[in-house]
Formats: sequence, structure tokens, C-alpha cells
Amino acid sequence: MESLVDLLYNLDGSSPPMLLSKGALRPAVRAALASQIMYYEERTLNDEMDLVCAKMRAVLTELRVARNPVDASGILVRWGKCIASQFKSDNLHLSSRAADTGSVQVVRSDARYMICRVPPPRVTPGWHGRAVQTASIKTRVESACGFST
Repeated sequence: MESLVDLLYNLDGSSPPMLLSKGALRPAVRAALASQIMYYEERTLNDEMDLVCAKMRAVLTELRVARNPVDASGILVRWGKCIASQFKSDNLHLSSRAADTGSVQVVRSDARYMICRVPPPRVTPGWHGRAVQTASIKTRVESACGFST
């Protein structure tokens, strides 16, 4: 997932350290990615943010998560549904109206729980100095979300 974040947002060694993988703001960057994926289908259906959606498809293709942009689109839609489901489940206490007093206090918001729990990839040196992920991002995310490939 870190490769996906870095490529999509053009993060590299010249980026602010707080946004990089060990940076203090990396959870916020991951939450932004989760939100972007969650609303991908809605944005494509409404012809919104075409360049951003195209970049998302291109990054998945470049990382070899998808064979082509059409496959990448399907993957993003499935991931978006998974993330939305997890988000709704994690925040059920905010939308439950059975014992609602009319006021809600958000005590803690943790961006790490906005995305599906995915085990870290194993990496080996690969193509053009980049790491080739031996466990594909697609397989890891879909299995974490309960999809079968």
C-alpha cells in the first residue's frame, strides 16, 4: 500500500518527511487515499475528477495490481465498497439512532482504521530499482476485505 500512496501522491525523498512512510502525517495520507478510493465509483459515474481517477487507474496498472486501466477501475470499485463497508461498521455508533440523545461527541479519530487491515508485503529487489511486491496488493487487499479473486 505504501507504494500506491507514494506513486499516487508523487511522494519521494524530496517530499516533506512528515508525509513519508515513517512520518507523523502518514496516517492522514492513508486516510486521504482511503477516501479517494471509497468515492472512486461515484466520481467516475458523475464524470468528476477525471484526471485524478485516470491517475489512480494508471498507478494500479504500473504497480501490476491490474493488467490494464479497465481492470484497475473494477478493482478500485471493489476496494471502495470494501472500505465504505468497513467505515460504516467502524462508525456505527455515530449513525445508530436507537439510543440517540441528539448529540455526538467524537473522542478519537484514528485514520488507520479507515482502511482495510492488510498485512505488509514481502519485497524483493526488482525492476528499475523499485521493489517488486511478491504478494500483490490486489490479492492482499481483496483477501483482507473478504473478496475472492
